Amino acid sequence: MVAPCVGRLQQEITESPDAIDRAELTAELGCYLARVGEFDRVEIMISNLRRDFGDGSNVRISILIMCMEGLLHHFRDLSDKSLDRLYRARLISASTKQRDLLCLTSAWLAHMYFNSNRFEEAVSSLFGALETLDKTNISSICRIGMVAGDIFNCIGEDAPSRDWYDISRHAATAYGDQASIGALTYNTAALHIFSLRLRSHFSRVSEIEIESATTRIRTAENYQLIAELKSLDHLLVGSNIHLEMLRQNFALAYELIMNILKAGTVPAHYQHLLVFRLDKALCEAKLGREQAAIECLLEVDIDILSKLSIDDKIIAFSTLERIGECIESDALDRFSAIDLKRALVEHEELNRKVKEAMDPFRLIPSWLLSAH
Repeated sequence: MVAPCVGRLQQEITESPDAIDRAELTAELGCYLARVGEFDRVEIMISNLRRDFGDGSNVRISILIMCMEGLLHHFRDLSDKSLDRLYRARLISASTKQRDLLCLTSAWLAHMYFNSNRFEEAVSSLFGALETLDKTNISSICRIGMVAGDIFNCIGEDAPSRDWYDISRHAATAYGDQASIGALTYNTAALHIFSLRLRSHFSRVSEIEIESATTRIRTAENYQLIAELKSLDHLLVGSNIHLEMLRQNFALAYELIMNILKAGTVPAHYQHLLVFRLDKALCEAKLGREQAAIECLLEVDIDILSKLSIDDKIIAFSTLERIGECIESDALDRFSAIDLKRALVEHEELNRKVKEAMDPFRLIPSWLLSAH
């Protein structure tokens, strides 16, 4: 299924008599295609635009090329190069007073900072995007709404999260942006599942909650299939791993983990894989394969473990505790129990700071609500 925005942009590119206008439309299309996994096609588009406009004579096209490159690095590799490209694009947008592009680049930077668990920078960029936003900038409205909704979702603030998601969904529908609708469907499901997984280390998660989460992720999977979106595939598998670990269905969780480890399609900088490697060790231990569990533990990179987000650290060290309840091994001595306590304290403090920083976003601007 071709997204409405893709069909519209392709038609406008074909019909436009102006080379600069065609280039801007092509870059807009390239930014969308990067988000749905058409990476080879986007690389060709970037190469062609750099060939024709690489001298920097048109500042808007130069900025949009950097946006394309940033989104390509992010959705293909989860690489920090994405932040560099978008940061440079935002600087040039600000210095040349390209207000709409300053808003767009700030919104995307907020998205990438959020995905990198750099919450203070995400909120700061979100403020910058909102300050330069106007009613005609539908793609930026969509991105701002999604990031604000994600942040509120992460800190357990359901009401403002739903409100911002509604703003984003309305803008995505108006633009014909199937990728954003797919991302919204996925985000609401995946962040809910992850919060259940996090909570399961301290209190019981009910069967009703697990089944509700399962329904949400199945809805997201169905939408990805219908809309022919590819960029969320590994994330959907990850959510299913969390579900099976919640169910304590260790045989199926093990199978899913092996699939994602062997697939070769996971972005190179997808650090959540380390959590799944520890989940694999727990599955081995629970399935009575003690030596295999020990081998899994010995393969864990301690340096990467120390760089995980606070939430991932809590899951990782809690999983290690559960492994220790199943087996005895010197391999467990590589990990310190004090790290879990430290992560819990840091998690509580981080949540407090993010809630405080997001206070101004609890009240959605009236003009955005009226547009909605």
